[in-house]
Amino acid sequence: MDNKLLDTIGAQFTEAMDAIDPNWKSRSFLVAFSGGADSLALLDLLRSHLDPGQILAACLDHGIREDSKEQTERALKLAFELDVEAISSRIDVPHLAHVRKLGLEEAGRVARYGFLEEIRAQRGLDYIVTGHQGSDVAETIIYKLSKGAGPGALAGIRPKGKGTLASFIRPLLSFSAQEIRKYLSLRGLTYLEDETNRDLKYGRNQVRHKVMKNLEGINPRYVEAFLRASTLAQGEEDLWEWRLAELMEQMVLARTHAAGSYFLLEEEKFLLLHLAEKRRLVGKLLRDVTIKGIINSPFSSLKGAELALGFIDLKKKGGLDLPGGRRIARRGVTLSIGPASRYLLASCQKGSAL
Repeated sequence: MDNKLLDTIGAQFTEAMDAIDPNWKSRSFLVAFSGGADSLALLDLLRSHLDPGQILAACLDHGIREDSKEQTERALKLAFELDVEAISSRIDVPHLAHVRKLGLEEAGRVARYGFLEEIRAQRGLDYIVTGHQGSDVAETIIYKLSKGAGPGALAGIRPKGKGTLASFIRPLLSFSAQEIRKYLSLRGLTYLEDETNRDLKYGRNQVRHKVMKNLEGINPRYVEAFLRASTLAQGEEDLWEWRLAELMEQMVLARTHAAGSYFLLEEEKFLLLHLAEKRRLVGKLLRDVTIKGIINSPFSSLKGAELALGFIDLKKKGGLDLPGGRRIARRGVTLSIGPASRYLLASCQKGSAL
């Protein structure tokens, strides 16, 4: 019975990887590895299908807990026991959060993704694999909606990233947390417990340990329900992506400047759009703005879009600085969306003019 369940889980994993990349068995992978249940199951499943030379495990010490160094060393040992090469690095996430004015959870995410992409590029690996599973999809949707996110939050987590996250893949989304722990038990593997996962000062942990338990009472198969909703929403988001590309072609001009990139939007055509199209288009333009010297400047494009639309509706002259270092300004018959005033001023002082 146990062997049959292991075979079923192995087949389910293979099906997920085939859907992501039919030629995955010839690719190379960087595994985001903490030694926790999800990443350990992921590493073991990959190891059971691939040559160890195709896999590299990367452990990041976030510098949050006093025993984080010891935890990282234990994770490295687990990877070595699976005959997988493993490397580690340390980033002072609390300091990063302070410097960049981010919450600790967001700073940790920025640190992890930057670290992983840097290693992948250095080693010339094809994919970065993370251990996100079905329960994470439900948690992510609920957490984002509780923060006032737009309908795009319903898309949850994709099996394969897009845009700047195109190298990230997540083949465990069809598994629940319970299934993953059952798999590890059958394989005789002991995972590491991260105490911060139970600390209720973190919003996601409150969702995991309070909200999700209540959902089980409403629908014991809530993970499947959220995965189904996520898949449907991803289709909607893909349609919006196509529509926004069409609108970009019709009424937007992209430009560059010493302060970064900006966009010129034909106001007359823009005003004819449906409100949902306006919000989506302005949100995309705000996200796509680049600011010299600022990498992935975090901000809420939904909040920024609402403020920008308010500026447009009032038909104000001049401009308005928005959160995240963005700015909208009226320039004749066009609207300009680009870096905020402080970046424009700094670039003009160096001899450039917008």
